Amino acid sequence: MAREAKRHAAGSALRLIAGLAARLGGIAVPASEEAAKPLHADVYTARQVAPADVAGLLSGLASPDGAVTLRGGGAPFEVGCWPAGNALMTMDPPLAVGTAGGGLNLSRVIVRAAQPARGADPGVARLVGEAGLAIAGGTGGVCVDLFGFRVVSPDDLVIR
Repeated sequence: MAREAKRHAAGSALRLIAGLAARLGGIAVPASEEAAKPLHADVYTARQVAPADVAGLLSGLASPDGAVTLRGGGAPFEVGCWPAGNALMTMDPPLAVGTAGGGLNLSRVIVRAAQPARGADPGVARLVGEAGLAIAGGTGGVCVDLFGFRVVSPDDLVIR
């Protein structure tokens, strides 16, 4: 048990350092494995969220003909909805969500780009941030970046 707690603390410390480096334009050593994964924003909310709800919330990103275009800079992104109680929610959400131990009581919506976080097109990153913030705003949820930091602006998803 102590070994697992130590590993969890080390992982949290690495994400903190990598997140600060990404937001401040620095370099984290060792490099974060998260930055090599697809760029994503996660929204945690106490509300049940259906795919139709998400489509409605993203309508603000729609083109004049009403189509919701989930792509930017030539790279599409996908949105996945995970209901509360899902097995993938057994891990605690990031501290920025403010609900330690409450992962099973939260729905999770993931907005994931098709580009790795490190080197992702800034336009795509901002679009992912806009979508995450729109979903969070419409569900009373909290949007966090891949490092677990709270997203307050679409620019927060641009990895410098």
